[in-house]
Amino acid sequence: MDISISINSGFQDEFRIILSPFENSIIPDEIRSLLGESIEIADITLERVKGDNPTNINILLKISSIIAEIFEDNPNLILYFYCDDMHDILRRDKKITPQKFRSKLFSRMFDKYITS
Repeated sequence: MDISISINSGFQDEFRIILSPFENSIIPDEIRSLLGESIEIADITLERVKGDNPTNINILLKISSIIAEIFEDNPNLILYFYCDDMHDILRRDKKITPQKFRSKLFSRMFDKYITS
């Protein structure tokens, strides 16, 4: 699965959602056999292509909506997403790591999407 979707914020910021095939060979054989042939795993990447304005809630909801559509169209899909530690992110609470911040952010985004 190769998908690339660009989102423009209207404030000269651009984001890209990228889904690409996951390298299944790193999964142990016994796990692959449990998943079966019908399950597909995809790496998902969210990157800011340009701009540095704060990301507003409308963009976050749009990202959630796009990912939800992909899930609806691919019911046997597992997304593999990780938060890198190489790029810092602006956050109010400097006590939490960028990875923890991103994890909480995405959890809340999808919770909000599901309840809407």
